Amino acid sequence: MIRINLLPVKAAKKRELGITQLVMGLMVIVVAAGANWMWQKREADILDEISREVRRTQEDIRELEKIIGEVKDIEQRKEQVEAKLDVLTDLRDRSTGPVKMMDELASLIPNEVWISRFNEAGMDLSLDGEALAHEDLAAFISALNRSPYFENIELRSARLQGSGDEKTVRFSITGRVVYST
Repeated sequence: MIRINLLPVKAAKKRELGITQLVMGLMVIVVAAGANWMWQKREADILDEISREVRRTQEDIRELEKIIGEVKDIEQRKEQVEAKLDVLTDLRDRSTGPVKMMDELASLIPNEVWISRFNEAGMDLSLDGEALAHEDLAAFISALNRSPYFENIELRSARLQGSGDEKTVRFSITGRVVYST
């Protein structure tokens, strides 16, 4: 029987198989490392984008906080102004009696009539003054009678005084003051 030694062939095949497996293993490692690098790069890009978005959002929040602070300041100023307006309105509403009566009297006096003496004792009123003409005095008395702040207006005296173009009507009026309006 002839014997052939096949050992070197088996060893060469084993070596060749080992090299192939080694190359295949290295290729798998390189491909896995490349895929891992690409995955890590993609995740890093996503993380960078999220970080940029977080920074933009934080900047927006800071800007909005500034605006909110300004709005709060404006609201505080508005509340202060409203409080002042409420005080003024309250004062205006409370300004009854002499203040409103005097304001009404000032608005009723025609330009051609002058008050030289004003006296109020309790609810009784007496006025002395001068007018350019009887018609001006009559208009003033009519206005006083129409006013809700005055009642029982009576002309006590009216005398023409002066001479020439310098004539005036000196008058005295009495009546009552009404503060309840």
